[in-house]
Amino acid sequence: MGRPRRRHRLRVPGRDRADLADLRGTIADAVEQLRETVAVLRDPPGGNAGAGLPVDDTVEDLLSRAVASGVPVRWERRGATPPLSSLVERGMYRVVREALTRARQAG
Repeated sequence: MGRPRRRHRLRVPGRDRADLADLRGTIADAVEQLRETVAVLRDPPGGNAGAGLPVDDTVEDLLSRAVASGVPVRWERRGATPPLSSLVERGMYRVVREALTRARQAG
């Protein structure tokens, strides 16, 4: 028989640890986006669009919470809202959410 294997403990310097944490966050975001896309693709035609998605908020809900927390927001809607696919609605929601997050961080 061979020699027993030694377990090696990986030592990661502080800067590399931060980079690994950023990478972990990026991977988690990518997985979440993939889950949302798959959920939208699984929605039956004419069914409850986006029912499998983790977020039931609308863009208006998101903006209302931002205003309530003190973020200055200007939202303007002209005319009737056209019917949008679940994928477009979720994409729009994510863009607005990211913009509000960045505005809070910069403010």
